[in-house]
Amino acid sequence: MTLETKVNMGPPKINRKASRKLKSSWRKNIDITEEETALENERFEERMGGSFSKRETKDLFIMDSEGGENDKIPKKQEKKVFSCWNHLERLPGAADPLENKRRSGIRKKKITKLSKKVQQRTEKDQTKRAIVSIANRTKAKEEEKKKDEEVVGIRRQKFDFDLWDTEEKKDANMENEWVTPETKTHTDIWSRKFTPKEKRNKKPITLVPNIEVHSGQSYNPTLEDHQDLLWKAAYVEIKKEKEERRLQMHLTGMFPNQKDAPTQKSYTQEMSVGIPELGGEEDESDDVEASDEEDEGYSKKMRRAKTQKEKRDRRLRKEAEILAAKEKKERIAMEKIVSIKTYKKEFKVKDKESEVRQARNMDKAIEKLKGPAKLGGKKFEPNEIEIKLTDELTGNLRKLKPEGSLLMDRMKSLQKRRIIEPIVQEKEKKQWTKKKLIRHKIMGFEAEDLKIKNQAKIQKRKVADRKGNKRSKLITPF
Repeated sequence: MTLETKVNMGPPKINRKASRKLKSSWRKNIDITEEETALENERFEERMGGSFSKRETKDLFIMDSEGGENDKIPKKQEKKVFSCWNHLERLPGAADPLENKRRSGIRKKKITKLSKKVQQRTEKDQTKRAIVSIANRTKAKEEEKKKDEEVVGIRRQKFDFDLWDTEEKKDANMENEWVTPETKTHTDIWSRKFTPKEKRNKKPITLVPNIEVHSGQSYNPTLEDHQDLLWKAAYVEIKKEKEERRLQMHLTGMFPNQKDAPTQKSYTQEMSVGIPELGGEEDESDDVEASDEEDEGYSKKMRRAKTQKEKRDRRLRKEAEILAAKEKKERIAMEKIVSIKTYKKEFKVKDKESEVRQARNMDKAIEKLKGPAKLGGKKFEPNEIEIKLTDELTGNLRKLKPEGSLLMDRMKSLQKRRIIEPIVQEKEKKQWTKKKLIRHKIMGFEAEDLKIKNQAKIQKRKVADRKGNKRSKLITPF
């Protein structure tokens, strides 16, 4: 098939000789193309405003007497109609059935007396607010000017004060004792007197000097300084010896020696205490407990019920005790009111004690800042004190032998000043390796050695079975 045949293809051919017995065959075997084209033409004419044959020449043609297509400028404020209603306007005879109900524009609000009054009030409020805002702005500008004049800064023009005077002028309202420091800082925030605190973690707070040197460590020290240094080193060694003794006492000292170790005889003697059949001593405490239990049982049996008089006396006695307790409370409250002077003295004593306590705590905090802090899991361990004995002192720098490490000294100083976390060098743990003999790599002498070892273990196992101890595993060659 060529392209022309494809384009000029029409509807499928109809079998005109087919039977028309059924209604379905009527629809299938009838050609309606002419009717459909006629109806389509009518619809097109209706869309375009009606049939051209019935229209007049006025509707079809227009006489352009003015001329110029772009002379007319469209107005911006023309009412626009919705595009969904255009098809209703273009129809020739069909009128809009709901012309009054359709409103393309925005509804206008009805103006009533109440709405007029509300509008007038809002306008008045707006004018009042505008006047108040203008007045507030002028006041704020005046206050800023006053602050700029009070503050000593770059923009100051009158220098009617002493520049080198360190005393700061304080506000009269802020000089009272009852004003807390929080309120003072709050008032300073809104002025230029406020000085913010330093950032946290900016620099560690310590009282440890960067370089710690004892005068006794000199190559030619005085006698007092050298003796002081020797005493400090001796005190460190005494502490170490005390710690070793304490560990020895708690670990090895608590357990007996081999001579004083318990034997089977002492174990049986200890376990047979209280059993006379096994040769142990009788325990008299059980007999005493049994006799006490019998006496208690007897006393329980002898108890009798209380009479009505005894119950009444008990109730009256309780009521009297309650009244006495109330009277005592009231008497103590009255005594407190009278003894205000004594309370004042007590408060003064307590205030003095609290001041002493605060000073003591302050001293402790200062002493704590002189030492290291626990930054990590490890504890700070100071370096050993570098000393020279009296025989080793030379008095000359050329003959002096250096001690210690400068790098280690600097690292310990950084750790003590809370700059670096204390680190302890740990030994690397050896990885456990399992020994295994492979069958094709085993030598003859290795197999013989294994047999000898296994025979020795078999003998040990037999001895262990007799004593009831644990067995040892055998080593297999593969």
